[in-house]
Amino acid sequence: MSRLFAVASDLQDIIEHFKIDVPSDIEVPPETVEGTRGLIVIEQEGLRRLKSIPWGFPRLTRTGEPPNRIGLVADLTNPMWERVVVEPKYRCLVPITHFANPEGVKGQSLVLASSSATDGVGRVLQKY
Repeated sequence: MSRLFAVASDLQDIIEHFKIDVPSDIEVPPETVEGTRGLIVIEQEGLRRLKSIPWGFPRLTRTGEPPNRIGLVADLTNPMWERVVVEPKYRCLVPITHFANPEGVKGQSLVLASSSATDGVGRVLQKY
């Protein structure tokens, strides 16, 4: 899974594409990185819901500092993911239209690759 996501669609397009049963009046963020808000689609009690959540998994530190957030899921063999990715109750759809893994000097321009919806662990599901 990449670290920077963008959604170049409006809320109504997302609701229609993902067949959201319980629409929310939420803002579609132009881009999402760790610590900012991102969109997910979950199924709850047989209904699809669109939610805006703080992006990234909380990652505890050994130094006692507050946990930071990690958004890059690159190694599914890491013990951190063992319980999360195998349990369907922790999975979601992530509506995105573009993605990137930022590198280089902060503030320089960045090219985003076109994408599809992912399943929350980085696998492409369908073209969006």
